[in-house]
Amino acid sequence: MIRIAVCDDENVIVNQIEHIISEVCKRESIPVNIDVFYSGRELKRQVTSGTKYDIIFLDIQMSGITGIEFAHNISKRTLVIFTTAYTEYALDSYEVDAIDYLIKPVDPERFHKAVNKAIAYHSLLLKEEKENIEAGNTEYFFVKSERRYFKINYKDILF
Repeated sequence: MIRIAVCDDENVIVNQIEHIISEVCKRESIPVNIDVFYSGRELKRQVTSGTKYDIIFLDIQMSGITGIEFAHNISKRTLVIFTTAYTEYALDSYEVDAIDYLIKPVDPERFHKAVNKAIAYHSLLLKEEKENIEAGNTEYFFVKSERRYFKINYKDILF
């Protein structure tokens, strides 16, 4: 199951995001759990209490905390897609390795593409982790750093 959080103060955007995610996941037969938040404070409270999300759709301008600040403080394992009316933060999204950066009003076709990309990336990460664990690989292992996986060969380790 993919656990998704949607955080935006605009009800129309939240409904659009929920609808498209549900549509894509139903088509792909992917079980999904979507939590909706209308402020950064609500989402922060939920994450602080221990809830882990695989993907977060995040507005930039939220009450209490910006989306960029929030993304800096969450697990590197969480994939982030920004949904915002502000183009000037696009470069900042690279600092948190955002999967995508969507400008409001979000074009439905563009949004479908972003959702498919995030789900595919999430599936790839899970598959890679599972294969590595099942294989009990003795030649290499993976290290996750800054939202990326790095393959480390045992033979390359000096100390």
